[in-house]
Amino acid sequence: MDGLHVDAINARDEIDELVKQLPDTTVLSAGAISGRNIWKTDLNAALDWLATLHERLGRRLWIVPSCSLLHVPVDLDSEQKLEAEIASCLAFALQKLDELRVLAHALNEGRASIADALAANAAAIARRRASPRVNVPR
Repeated sequence: MDGLHVDAINARDEIDELVKQLPDTTVLSAGAISGRNIWKTDLNAALDWLATLHERLGRRLWIVPSCSLLHVPVDLDSEQKLEAEIASCLAFALQKLDELRVLAHALNEGRASIADALAANAAAIARRRASPRVNVPR
C-alpha cells in the first residue's frame, strides 16, 4: 500500500495507533480540515495535533480535506449579501484550500512564518465562538 487516507476530523483519536502500524514507506493522507461544513478551521488547534504527526512522518504526511469539497459551496467571495460578521466565520471550498496552504506552510517553515494568518484565523474563531448570531445562548 503506497498511501492511506484517513478522515482525521472524525477519527482523530485513531491516528496515533494507525501511525504506529503504518509501514515506513506508506504516505498518510490526513483529512485535517472538514469538507462537510462551511465553518473556518481552527488552524492553531489543527497545527497542535498535526505538528506531532509531521515530526514523525515528515514528507510522508499529506494534509488534505477530510473528504471531497463537493459538500461545500465553491467560493465565499461570490456571496455578496452575507453580513460581514457571518462571512468572517465561513470557509467555502477555495478558502478551505487556502487553509491547507497555511497549515502546510506552518508545518514546513514554522508558525512564525505565517503568524499574521494564524492571528487572523484565531480572531475569526473567537468572534464565531462569542457571536450570538451563530450560537444560541443557554
